[in-house]
Amino acid sequence: MKYKLICMSFDGEYVTDSEHDTIEAAQEASANMGSRWIFYPFHIIVKNLTVKEMGGMYYNVETHEALLDVKFRNKRFTTVKSVFEKCSKLPEAQGMDCEEFENLLLAA
Repeated sequence: MKYKLICMSFDGEYVTDSEHDTIEAAQEASANMGSRWIFYPFHIIVKNLTVKEMGGMYYNVETHEALLDVKFRNKRFTTVKSVFEKCSKLPEAQGMDCEEFENLLLAA
């Protein structure tokens, strides 16, 4: 099975951007996305619909791991999608930027 780069919006809508033979190739595609990230700012790398990597803005200072990675790694993609959908419907989520929304995801 290939690694898939999935780009997700705040409300859980997503597009499968590309498929890759290695996780490194998927990471490179994510890093070189250009302005397409504006509509789908959260990038998730999955294999067999299981989350393998999900970057983020917040990192553990000791382990250097992205906190969203720690929370969602090895979870099913459908689980992550439902958390996004749930969080986006909260009244406080309206008008949030990516950083604020990531905090909401981490607290969910």
